[in-house]
Amino acid sequence: MKDLRFLLSREWLGYLAFLIVFGLVCLALSNWQFARRDEAAHRNAVIAANWDAPAQPLADVLAGDAMDETQRYQSVTITGSYRASDQLLVRNRVYNGQTGYEQLVPLADDSTGRILIIDRGWIASSSQGDVPETLPSIPTGTVTVVARLNMSEQSLGRDSPTGQVASISVTDIVTTLGLDASSVYASAYGLLASESPGTADTPSPAQKPSFDEGMHLSYAFQWIAFALLGVIGFVYALRTTRRHQREDAADVEAQESDARDGASYGRRRALPAPRRTHDSDAAYEDAVLDAQGDVPQTPVRPG
Repeated sequence: MKDLRFLLSREWLGYLAFLIVFGLVCLALSNWQFARRDEAAHRNAVIAANWDAPAQPLADVLAGDAMDETQRYQSVTITGSYRASDQLLVRNRVYNGQTGYEQLVPLADDSTGRILIIDRGWIASSSQGDVPETLPSIPTGTVTVVARLNMSEQSLGRDSPTGQVASISVTDIVTTLGLDASSVYASAYGLLASESPGTADTPSPAQKPSFDEGMHLSYAFQWIAFALLGVIGFVYALRTTRRHQREDAADVEAQESDARDGASYGRRRALPAPRRTHDSDAAYEDAVLDAQGDVPQTPVRPG
């Protein structure tokens, strides 16, 4: 643990705080992508269950005014009459990559008297990009319509030319046409599937939505990978720093050891040579006598 004390420095505490924030952001974005993927999967399940399901009377499906998400694309039947004089065009609508308009017409249900806005389909723009001079004709008299319910769109809050709206917001349509709001289904409109009797110049019908879930699952795993890469980078930097600290400590210890060895060698050379001592007095006397034995003796003459 002594090697990890550097983690308490301001620099490393900053790194750790950044790693925590970065990881939390990555996980939050990953969860958001998982949620988006779940929404797409739920939408696909609703399409699969409702798009080709048998049509039911509108009054049975929308008993109240509110439309449930699970009722999206549910086919309903309505017998009534179009209010052709109140038709509107939704501008800037794309169909097969081409921009045009969608034709909206209120349809009054004979059995209840309530009105459902019907999207009869897409119309191509003129060559100048404007509304075509001739619009598809609308059936007159009593007509039986099969339509798929869709949620009312959000209002874009934009001004539009006379006879046009920016989105299929039922609230905006009611205001634009001056309809009695209590007589209109406010939460839903219908995508025309068929009408009887019909006309020869019916607009292009709505296409079945794609079942593509998008890249949400891939993006979710990518954000998790980014978080893991952040942890791996932090651990790598930590291990590298510890290794460098140990190498530096080993270098310092080696230098101190060399310094100690050099000082000890210098002291040994500076000490004087020890004085030679004799083992005993007897040995010393023997050495003296031996030396005298080598000198010639002068004879003494008798007196």
